[in-house]
Amino acid sequence: MKIDLERLGHGSTTFEITVPESDLSPEPGIHFPNGASAKGTVASGSAGVTVSGEIAARPLIDCTRCLEPVEKELSFQFDAVFVRPEDFTADKEREVHGEDLNVDILEGEQIDLYSIVREQLLLEMPEQVFCKEDCKGLCDRCGTNLNTDECRCKDDDIDPRWAALKNLK
Repeated sequence: MKIDLERLGHGSTTFEITVPESDLSPEPGIHFPNGASAKGTVASGSAGVTVSGEIAARPLIDCTRCLEPVEKELSFQFDAVFVRPEDFTADKEREVHGEDLNVDILEGEQIDLYSIVREQLLLEMPEQVFCKEDCKGLCDRCGTNLNTDECRCKDDDIDPRWAALKNLK
């Protein structure tokens, strides 16, 4: 869904959207079977545009250790600020502050809410997800899920540097 900034002028509008999984273009190992919902406001002023609101989604994320899908619930507030190129700082050598991380340059006269929701979801994703705290993961040789099966790999590989010690018994 795109907001036409020329039509909006120096005003604001509210939105409530559901973004389908196909428009989220998720990363490998992340799926949004029910998409994501977002609601909030788009406010345009002389210096730029502010998009703020709340996003909710229930992604399926592959467990970091065993790759089994884990359902997570995400619900968070967001703020995204877009400034016009002429209002963006010309000072290339300045210290970046925390509030600067939400600022982006406005390109064109439209704001794509789907891409903002996608970006905010990716920023909010946990770095690691585990199906359970004591997940055993996968066998590094055969790939067996050690939570559900016993690995049948033989542990007879000996580092050649230590092979001579095997004969000391």
